[in-house]
Amino acid sequence: MKTIFAITLAVLVYFVQVAQGADTAKASYRFDQGNPGLTLSGNASVKNGLLVFNGPGQAVLPNSAQFHITPAGLTMTAVLRFAPKPQGHDLGEDIFSKGREWLFSRHGNGTLYLSHSGDGKKFHGGIRSGRVIPAGEWAHYAAVFSRIQRQGQGETGYLQKVYINGEQVGQAQVLDVEPLTSDEPVVFGYGLAKDAWAMSGEAAEFTIEKRAWSDDEVEQDAIACGKVKTSGAIKAELTAPFIKALQDLPPHQRTALERAGRAGADQSLLGKAAEMLSQGQKQDAIRLLSTEQLEAMFIVRGGNTVFPLISLYDKRAQREIFGRRTL
Repeated sequence: MKTIFAITLAVLVYFVQVAQGADTAKASYRFDQGNPGLTLSGNASVKNGLLVFNGPGQAVLPNSAQFHITPAGLTMTAVLRFAPKPQGHDLGEDIFSKGREWLFSRHGNGTLYLSHSGDGKKFHGGIRSGRVIPAGEWAHYAAVFSRIQRQGQGETGYLQKVYINGEQVGQAQVLDVEPLTSDEPVVFGYGLAKDAWAMSGEAAEFTIEKRAWSDDEVEQDAIACGKVKTSGAIKAELTAPFIKALQDLPPHQRTALERAGRAGADQSLLGKAAEMLSQGQKQDAIRLLSTEQLEAMFIVRGGNTVFPLISLYDKRAQREIFGRRTL
């Protein structure tokens, strides 16, 4: 009897921790002990330790109106297994949405879509990048909003990044647009397109947190879920001086150098070169080749085991073509 009481108490404490009030900075949900306080409707249900969408349905997060995009950032992750699509259905599926504030979706061709609004009418950024994960296969999906504050260039805004199985697969920057805030809750599996883009499949777990995660944190979360294979390319942690040295670079250049640093490049040498590059000074470690459409970044000194070409950026689409697997 004491054992049953202890288990029941532990479950109740878990539910309370997840669904506590408006100061909640992070909410994580697993379903191996039933429904942890979500408001389910339509064809959404919890079965066999999974959140199941067998047709259009919604999972509304309690006390979630405060999950806005702020200077601290915002992160969403989900471990999902999408169901096969009916023949002739080539639309996508909404993963997370918060009214007209922001939206994270998966297109029918496997690419991910992440966007946010400043006025509730027009959405900005709109990453369309990723790769196809076959129906019925588990995958870890993540989206991160982080603050852009480049004082030297007078630029402020937000960087949007998306990941599949711990690997960044796309990014976009939105400048001079402050995100909308509203009292609408976060909804999992359903968005503005309603039934047309409703999720069909299963979720093992998902998390939302009011801060921007690093690439390392996203990859570690993908590894920890135990359901997907990751690239495992991280060899070194980024040092604080190296991170600071990159802060005035454009986001795609900063991301490429961070990726190189994790893969074993000389952070001290490249950090000094990056500071000189951002100030328009000559340096001999990093080279940029640019055309009207593409920008390529090479490491010519300090790359160690890193392949010299570390970034190929599509300027028109504002997306990185390289991913972590390229190194």
